[in-house]
Amino acid sequence: MPNSDTANGEVPIVVRLDDLKPFWGTAHATEPGFLRWLITYVGPPEGNPNPESGAVSDRAILGLMRLYAGNRQFGVHTHTVTEIYIIVHGQVESIEPGGIRHVAGPMDCLYIPPGAPHGVRAVGDEDVDLVWMWDGIEPAGGSTYYEDDELEGDFPRVSLVRWNDLEPQWVTEKAKEGGHMRWNVSWVGGDEGLAHLNREAGVLNEKIAVGAMVLLRNNTQISHSHPITEMYVIAEGECVLNEHPEIPPLGPLDALILPPGVDHGVRAVGDQDLRLIWMHDQLLRMDGTLPA
Repeated sequence: MPNSDTANGEVPIVVRLDDLKPFWGTAHATEPGFLRWLITYVGPPEGNPNPESGAVSDRAILGLMRLYAGNRQFGVHTHTVTEIYIIVHGQVESIEPGGIRHVAGPMDCLYIPPGAPHGVRAVGDEDVDLVWMWDGIEPAGGSTYYEDDELEGDFPRVSLVRWNDLEPQWVTEKAKEGGHMRWNVSWVGGDEGLAHLNREAGVLNEKIAVGAMVLLRNNTQISHSHPITEMYVIAEGECVLNEHPEIPPLGPLDALILPPGVDHGVRAVGDQDLRLIWMHDQLLRMDGTLPA
């Protein structure tokens, strides 16, 4: 799929994992003990590791990290933007100053505010796939890496939002009707009056919303559009686009970028439910409109 500006596109943008070249350029990523690579489904206008196959945004970033079993990120590091990890496969333990540790497994979320020192290591015998997101564009050189995990000082802290603590919400159009059955949750969303399905268990953010939809097998999402860019990453199962039957099915770790105003809906195909991670690059009210 050609490169496209997600703010001005007029059609869905399909970004397949197999079309993205892994990027091994983060700190010590090619050294045993720290083996990992990144891809970006949606990257910044400058410094995008996947400028040809991925999409471009000046508002939010969406990518995937593969962290091999027995490895960890090098040291701890900080960002000038909020970073969000959604674990898809495997299990990680967070690395934070003061010996704080969070263990996160499939569909758990680690929410990392700006300035929070953090890192993760793979625990168990599985490679880790995690979807990562930024709620803004970090300037070149904005990330800081430290060789010592045990930093001293008063830093912002990482939050863990567990999948099992999010109560399924069957609130979208026809979600309880046969043929369209699906439910949603949100790890991250806006404050009062804005769309956050799990405000008590989740985390508040002033810029973006992040959640998941489970579409039962052989069911179809109702076609809809948003005034913002919506991004999907398939965590489990396969789907086709209702409006574009000519596009081959999307499978695990493929992405779909949906620019503002583009009608879209997906249908779960195959023998399992569809589980997809979604991100809104701006906050919406519960009625689907932008805040004033």
